[in-house]
Amino acid sequence: MPVLFCDIKTAIKGEVVLESNSKALVSELVIDSRKIFRANASLFFALKGVRQDGHKYLKQAYDLGVRNFVVSEMPDLSILSGSNVFLVENVLDALQSLAKWHRGHFKIPVIGITGSNGKTVVKEWLSQMMSSFFRVTKSPKSFNSQIGVPLSVWNLNSDSQLGVFEAGISLPGEMEKLSPIIDCDYGIFTILGDAHDEGFSSKSQKLAEKLLLFSSAKVIFCNADQKESYWKIRESFPEKEIVSYGSISNSFVPDLLLLNDDWHGKDKSLHLKYKNIEFEIVTRLTDKASIENILMVCLVALYFNLPVEKITELIRLLQPVEMRMEMKSGIHQSIIINDSYNSDITSLKAGLDFAKQQGGINKMSLIISELFEIGQKGEELLNELWSILQNYSFFRIITIGKQLSGLKHRIPSPVRYYAYDTTAEFLAEYDFEDFSQETILVKGSRAFGLEKVVERLELKTHRTVLQVDLDAMRNNINVFASRLNPETKMLVMVKASGYGSGSEEIGRLLEYQKVDYLAVAYADEGIELRKSGISLPILVLNTDEASFQSLLDYRLEPEIFSFKQLKSFLEFLDPKTKDFPIHIKFDTGMHRLGFEEYQLDELFNILKSDSRVKVVSVFSHLAASDEKEHDSFSEKQFAVFNLMYKKFEANLKYSPIRHILNSSGIIRFPGFQLDMVRLGIGLYGVEVPNEIKSEVKPVLQLKTFVSQIKEIEAGETIGYGRRGRADKKMKIATIGIGYADGFLRIAGNGNYSVLVNGILVPTIGNICMDMCMIDVTTIDSVQEGDEVFIFGKSPTADQLARVYNTIAYEVFTNISPRVKRVYFQEN
Repeated sequence: MPVLFCDIKTAIKGEVVLESNSKALVSELVIDSRKIFRANASLFFALKGVRQDGHKYLKQAYDLGVRNFVVSEMPDLSILSGSNVFLVENVLDALQSLAKWHRGHFKIPVIGITGSNGKTVVKEWLSQMMSSFFRVTKSPKSFNSQIGVPLSVWNLNSDSQLGVFEAGISLPGEMEKLSPIIDCDYGIFTILGDAHDEGFSSKSQKLAEKLLLFSSAKVIFCNADQKESYWKIRESFPEKEIVSYGSISNSFVPDLLLLNDDWHGKDKSLHLKYKNIEFEIVTRLTDKASIENILMVCLVALYFNLPVEKITELIRLLQPVEMRMEMKSGIHQSIIINDSYNSDITSLKAGLDFAKQQGGINKMSLIISELFEIGQKGEELLNELWSILQNYSFFRIITIGKQLSGLKHRIPSPVRYYAYDTTAEFLAEYDFEDFSQETILVKGSRAFGLEKVVERLELKTHRTVLQVDLDAMRNNINVFASRLNPETKMLVMVKASGYGSGSEEIGRLLEYQKVDYLAVAYADEGIELRKSGISLPILVLNTDEASFQSLLDYRLEPEIFSFKQLKSFLEFLDPKTKDFPIHIKFDTGMHRLGFEEYQLDELFNILKSDSRVKVVSVFSHLAASDEKEHDSFSEKQFAVFNLMYKKFEANLKYSPIRHILNSSGIIRFPGFQLDMVRLGIGLYGVEVPNEIKSEVKPVLQLKTFVSQIKEIEAGETIGYGRRGRADKKMKIATIGIGYADGFLRIAGNGNYSVLVNGILVPTIGNICMDMCMIDVTTIDSVQEGDEVFIFGKSPTADQLARVYNTIAYEVFTNISPRVKRVYFQEN
């Protein structure tokens, strides 16, 4: 909401040392000169941090067009001519004062959330649920700090009907500053954990400090099973309404009572009671933390009188909240998992589990620094760490920080153990060539600068990267799985190297997600999955005589689609072989591969007379499941398949798995689910039916960087063949991607636009082999090194596919192997 500079003067205590335009409108609060989008409406706060001082970037912000500044050191006003400049004692205090003043202009309900764990998840899920009934303004991501909270509250505007903000603290006195900024009417306390214990004399003090958030609240929501925090809340706020959830074992009955929970297929079913109303919610998020967060969200929604039917529907749609954890290719065929963003015990467990999940047959190693955030020291810290580490099998453990050297006497041989006092010492003394074929989790406090360790371990490749969002992939699996009957199995396609995203990494995730089957195009792809430690059944779609031995050696199951192929395979098999699994393909109208109806009798005769093979599944493929105008043909295919299957079943005297649906078919033809479905491109959140477009997320994001920026005069030409021409003075950027990376020549000459600093800009000139040029004339703030997004959330892979006159499959599989794959997920 734009605010006049003259009005801001009443909110910020300080001296206006330069005032050039008292009527200037301010809508953006900026703390980073690299993230200036609307410069003429920005107010730049020159914050001082441990490593950075915003005062050093005043000129840079000014050159980008900013004309409003808050400083704590008197600048050279001559370089800020035409600006408005506040001089204050403390820039952070000024930012918080402005946000508090801004909050006072809104008479809407505001929910404040605090606790040790679950703040961001509860905030995101609650906001998703409430947005069906209110226009919600919420904290972006995990903006819950002394800086994040005021920036979040500033987002309140005239359209806001409900505010949902989280607040986190690490020291006494911090919540006292955040509480009046949020000024919540309703408070949520999630859970009291060990994060940031080091900043407080005791957990009791930390709890008391956190509860200051609720000073203005009328109602507080909490977990009655968390006895310490629950009774402290009651004791601290006897005049407020305390609303709780909990189990039946309590000495009193909470408002939302969890009667019991049980498994509903792969889902969790929660039986609940609220105000004498009993109901059930079903969720695919089955871990303990997710269940607790769901119950909190449910409680608040019920208190706000949301209909139970709507709550149960929305709970079903909840998906895991994104956090940060990156997986990269490392030196000597290692995998590097960078989880140095979080450093509490909970995230350590999550990081180790993810390393174990993705490690496959690799040896598992850990590089860990002291964890300042958990607050424990000495033997207490070592005991806590060892209680976790001893549950995993390590090849090597490297500790950084004097406190952790005490682990040496606890770690048994043959685990290799090394201890260093500092990161610099480790980098200088350790032989990094010793790492080979390991999955290495890098974990610790930010103060140790472990990003330098990650940089040394990372395989140095092309700067253009394909980011693979594993959380988005989980989300998409759940979106499709939520449409399936509980007994329906799921087969997931990982052919063509997981559509360009890496079959081994995707395969490990899918195995961890407990899908039922994987499918690959060729035996070689299945072999790689087996070598990486994946044990799921694997269907191979294309097999020939050259790959038959590999099928046996690596327990791969062939698709059989012709008599020639079947007879060759039977001739190859040892006479002693028994019930080797095969999959029979029916041609029901696509006319690509498969047996037709008139061939069934001959097929029966062969299969019944040979016990060396057993048909584990029978399947076909819908030719146009994504095109409504061909629905009658799809229905005809399904009818043909059913007829063929019934004959097949009657003759074989047993019932193989049936499957015919692909990604779009899962959504558009729920009645055709049969025993199993095949999820392919839908896993990546593209080319999906309209019914689920708002639910799926793009998994792949291709990005590169600005290499150089040039000013081009009118009349000059750009690139090979002089195809690009400047009809006026222009600013162009060269970016590090070309047709050798999979960004095809047809995208050049303005046919496609990429995203730079939130703005779509067109290509100019021909696409070169390793680079191309884009027109950035309209972007004031572009700099060398800025990220450039080729596809992802915006623009999308579907948009690029339309330019190529093809489909997203081809976009993905065109991406060159030299483009580095980076995998990430949230804790």
